[in-house]
Amino acid sequence: MKKFTASYCYTNVNFIITNLPSYQIITPYTNINRIVQNMVMRGAPTIASKFLRKELNLERDYLNTMEKVKFLSKENLNWTQTIKGDVSNDDYPAAQFYNDLGSILKTFGFIRNLTIAECPISKILPEVNQAFNNQQVDFYIPLLKTVIEVDGSHHKNQVVLDKKRDKAFERAGINVVRINTKEIRNRNYEQFKEEFRKIYRANKDNFNQYRDYLAMNHRDYDVQIKLTSIARFQVFILELLDRGVLSFDNKTWNFNVFAVDARRYLELALKDLELWIANIAALFNTSIDMPHIKITVLTS
Repeated sequence: MKKFTASYCYTNVNFIITNLPSYQIITPYTNINRIVQNMVMRGAPTIASKFLRKELNLERDYLNTMEKVKFLSKENLNWTQTIKGDVSNDDYPAAQFYNDLGSILKTFGFIRNLTIAECPISKILPEVNQAFNNQQVDFYIPLLKTVIEVDGSHHKNQVVLDKKRDKAFERAGINVVRINTKEIRNRNYEQFKEEFRKIYRANKDNFNQYRDYLAMNHRDYDVQIKLTSIARFQVFILELLDRGVLSFDNKTWNFNVFAVDARRYLELALKDLELWIANIAALFNTSIDMPHIKITVLTS
């Protein structure tokens, strides 16, 4: 899981890409690829290229007039393969808590889809010391700067470590909410809800932005959806190039998407990248022939 920041409009600029290879590949095109990456990700937001503005009928100063919006899918995320538990006893209290989170928070149940399971502490505290190296928290909600930990029966050493971690989070302004496995099994969430109410009151505006979006007519934000999708597709493609999953030496790049609209966004993302790559390559007195693109729309 790797976090990125990129957008062509005022919306959710942070997102993650999962299952990327951990290593990067050096090729004759690496410098060109990384310069293009910097161009796409240089702002939050970045002004879309002349090509994209023409395709989407946007003026050069569109950011000054375009409404800000927060996007959130209504489809529940699935962290089943990520959340840890007791495999030998088929006991997964953290998974039960995550699945219950929507009903626990009711009106604000959408927070479930803004929650990262088994989040590395290094992603929350980049300056983490070696004591927490390769450790994770059960859940992290970046929007609320809140860690949620599921506590079982711990021995003394674990209790000491938990206190050290909590203090490190506190110094960084991160909330820590703890719930024990007994409460989860009994679905006794009253204490958790009380602590969460305090966090809500401190983040009311953030909550309401997402709640309001879910009640909107998404057609009113068609351009923002397109711009956000294109930016994320471009970052994704550039990362695949940087890690050797894709190569300019390939004859064909094959992509699968789940909607016709997504195919159009991907086509625009690729065409725009082709123009960026050609212009940057020219600065290196070289040229790059893009592979043939094949995009398949998968149907359920």
